[in-house]
Amino acid sequence: MVVQDLKIRFYAGAPLITKAGHALGTLCVIDHRPRQLPELQKITLESLAKQLTAKMELRLANQELKQEYLDLETQHDRLKQHFQMVAHYLRSPFNGLMGSPNYYRIIITCIPVMRCYKS
Repeated sequence: MVVQDLKIRFYAGAPLITKAGHALGTLCVIDHRPRQLPELQKITLESLAKQLTAKMELRLANQELKQEYLDLETQHDRLKQHFQMVAHYLRSPFNGLMGSPNYYRIIITCIPVMRCYKS
């Protein structure tokens, strides 16, 4: 936004347009002296505008990928904790019963049954 008279006598601009067709703004060159912009400089300004737009889109994509990575890392940590807990219970299924007063009765009743199957 121009607040005061800068006595701009030369302006050249190239639009910043995304691949999706959204106009972001303009890359411009200004001067207080009148000038002519040769064709090669016009092409260069347009090329710079395209490079700037591509860099902004890449930066946005990079930020989105970083966020997705953080989300996946959080999910991975949760799943890892869950599977560690499941593995713990699978390795020691009777740990919960050990503190139970019925633990020894369960063992004693299981032993005769096992002997019946062995004979």
